[in-house]
Amino acid sequence: MQKLLFLNFLIIALIFSACKSKEKEVETVEEMPTVITEPVYLTKAEFSTRIHNFEESHNKWIFLGERPCVINFTAGWCPPCKELTPFYAEMAEKYAGKIDFYKIDIDEEKDFGIFRSRGIPLILFCSMNSDTVSQLGWAMEGFGDVKESKAEFIRNVEELLK
Repeated sequence: MQKLLFLNFLIIALIFSACKSKEKEVETVEEMPTVITEPVYLTKAEFSTRIHNFEESHNKWIFLGERPCVINFTAGWCPPCKELTPFYAEMAEKYAGKIDFYKIDIDEEKDFGIFRSRGIPLILFCSMNSDTVSQLGWAMEGFGDVKESKAEFIRNVEELLK
């Protein structure tokens, strides 16, 4: 009887551990290789050390990166964000070593209201030689011109390389 009870307890424990929600696996900047070949998630702290520190310089944009970068503010529940994901990953691979590609999950990092965006995805293009940051939305299939969104994205990325 005790063996049967123990066996039932063990089975239930295994079921619960298998069903336990898996924490989001996020590669952070600290784990980041020198050449980024896929988008890397940033936290606010990592943003402050790698991109711009708003606490130290809140009135002027000072880019801290070693290479130009593109930052995608996204959320798991956002259909246009999901539609952008494969193209964004493709661009990260294509421009690896020239431009860094990052993602910020606005549900995980709520302090990014500093960009005062009314919608997502919000894509920031950060150049090395400018104190300005370009912003771009994303057209969703059936609700806008996706080809034009991709073309505009590529134009903005190419502008970073100048």
